Order: sequence, then structure tokens, then C-alpha cells
Amino acid sequence: IAKQKVIKSDRKSYKLKYLAVSKNHIAVCGSGKEIQIYNYSLNPIKTIRSKTIPKGLAYSSNGEFLMAGAGAIPLNVNIYSVNRKYKKIQSFQKHTNATIAVAFLNNSTAISGGGNNSEIYIWDRASAEVKRKIEGVGDTVWSVGVNGDSIAWGNKWQGGDTHKGGTKLQKSLNLKNFSIRSSVNQNFKRISTTN
Repeated sequence: IAKQKVIKSDRKSYKLKYLAVSKNHIAVCGSGKEIQIYNYSLNPIKTIRSKTIPKGLAYSSNGEFLMAGAGAIPLNVNIYSVNRKYKKIQSFQKHTNATIAVAFLNNSTAISGGGNNSEIYIWDRASAEVKRKIEGVGDTVWSVGVNGDSIAWGNKWQGGDTHKGGTKLQKSLNLKNFSIRSSVNQNFKRISTTN
């Protein structure tokens, strides 16, 4: 039986809450102001220090970029270049509340949302220019998902674990023709919006 390796934090108050996996690396963050990067053997590769508390993590599909939301001021969504030793290369500064749902629509387009500001931004990874903005009508965004050319969200808290689908997706937007549907199948890849 092979011996299993366990990652342990050296700080008792530090909780690991968010996880992203690429073809080569595992990124984790929690209650502190840093992101830990490991290889698949669970050997530490890099510690990314942040001015905010990172919330939510996502790798681009090509594994070249890592995105992190924010849970404290400054509320910037940051993108790091994997090939440049996780150097921060972009900081999206439009959110005015905690941003705990992040994902890449493709390798050059980012999506970020969550928190009580009822907004989801679709923006260019390289320039941070907003491509589209979805605004709620006063409701909190509790769930977010991506499926092909569509993004879906839910504004009603239904209990349960939002990360595991406890809160259903209720509306979707097709990003090719910008049509909105009010009934959504649940075959979307969920983006964690848990705190």
C-alpha cells in the first residue's frame, strides 16, 4: 500500500476552502491572503501572496492562467500567468462586493460574479475590458454555471450546498445570440459560490 501524502497548514486558523486543478498543478486558498500551488505529488510549487483574501479559483482550459476572486478589500479579481511563475498579469476592478464565483469561458474570456451586488461580468483576460455585464434585479446571485456558449445563474436561495447544486440554476444567457431563457436544465458545470 502506497503511503499517502497529506497537506497540512502550519497555521491553526487557516482553512482551505477553494480548489482548482489544471493538467499540472493544484491551487488552493482559504481564509488567508495567499494561494498555495502544488504539483500532483503534493509538493509545494509556489505561494502567491495577495493584498486581498482570495475566494474562488479557476484555471483556464489550456492551464496557462489562474484566476482568483476576492473576499475583502481590495475587491479585485486577479489573473496569474502559470508560465511566468504565477506572476499577476491582470486585475479586474469592477466588482464592489465579494466575488466568489470565477471561471474562464475560454482561454481569453473571464467570468466573475457572486456576492450581494447582483452582477456577473464577462471580460477580456488580457485587457480587463468588459464584454458583457449581467445585472440582477436586486437579488443575490447564489449559483452560477457554464455550458458551452451559455452561462446560467440562480437568484433564489434554496438551501443546501451551492457548490454541489443545492441551489438550482434558474436563468441562462446564450453568449452567441444573447437570448435569455427562464428555464434551465441542470447540465451546467457549476462554479462554486460558497463562502
